[in-house]
Amino acid sequence: MTAVTLTSQPEPEHLSYATLALARVLAGDVDLDTRLAVGAAIAILSDVHPPYPPHPEHLEPVSAVDGIRCALAALDRAAGSAATVEEAVRIAFGARELTTHAATSGETSRP
Repeated sequence: MTAVTLTSQPEPEHLSYATLALARVLAGDVDLDTRLAVGAAIAILSDVHPPYPPHPEHLEPVSAVDGIRCALAALDRAAGSAATVEEAVRIAFGARELTTHAATSGETSRP
């Protein structure tokens, strides 16, 4: 039997905070549009190789407004400390996905 070893890289602190807040949104009862926007943002922010380690499976749900607001604040901080251009682009695209959703759904996106 061949053992498979999965390697991961550490997730930058502010990105981890943002994706954890978004994962907590998905842990709750949210509408399909919000679920798609939040899921897309997580996918954009996590599109790295090797991957970041997974978040815990059982998370306390948070409202979409609060989770998106927290994630956007964390992404603002992450943008200022991005280590590469690729990371900065992922942060910008993830934030754009969330702000576009908030604007079209009528939710307040910024603190």
